[in-house]
Amino acid sequence: MPLSPAQTKLNHRIGYLYPIIYMVGGVAVLGMPLFVDEPKDFEGVIFLVVLGLALLGWGTFSLWRQSKLDPTAPVHTIDDLPVDQRVRTLRRMILIVPIAFTPLAALVGYELAQLEYGLAKSVRVWAPVAFLYNNFGFWPAVLLIPVAGLLLIMALTWKLRTIRESNTTIT
Repeated sequence: MPLSPAQTKLNHRIGYLYPIIYMVGGVAVLGMPLFVDEPKDFEGVIFLVVLGLALLGWGTFSLWRQSKLDPTAPVHTIDDLPVDQRVRTLRRMILIVPIAFTPLAALVGYELAQLEYGLAKSVRVWAPVAFLYNNFGFWPAVLLIPVAGLLLIMALTWKLRTIRESNTTIT
C-alpha cells in the first residue's frame, strides 16, 4: 500500500537526517586526535583522518543524492511487492542475518575472551556489550550478539509466516 503524500514528504525530509549524522560523525572523528591527551601514534592519527574523511565524504554524497530525489515520488516497501517476490526477499534476509552476525559474534567473543583470560588489559567493544560484561559477566555479554541475530531471524520468520497464512485459501 503506497504512503500518503504527507507521509511521503515527511519520509523525504527524514531522509536528510542520515547524511547529516554521517557528516557530524565524520567531523567528530576528525576532531578526535585534537582532544586525546594520550601520546599520539602516527598510524592511529592517519586511520582517524581517513575514517573521518570517509564518513564526511559519504555524508556529503548521500546529502547530494537525497536532494536529487523527488519528494512527491511514492516510496515502495517490501509490502508493495507481489507475494512471491516478498517471500523471496524475506528468505534472502533470513539467510543474510547469520552471515552478518556470525563474524560479529566471533569478534566480540574473541575480544572478551582475551580480557577474561588476562591476555589484554582492555578491549574495545560495543557499549551494550561492555555494559553487560561489566554488570553481568562474560556469558551474557558474549551471547548478546547471537541473541539479537536470533530475534531478528524470528521477526523475519514471523513476517514470512503471516504472509503465507494470509495467502492460503481455507477449503
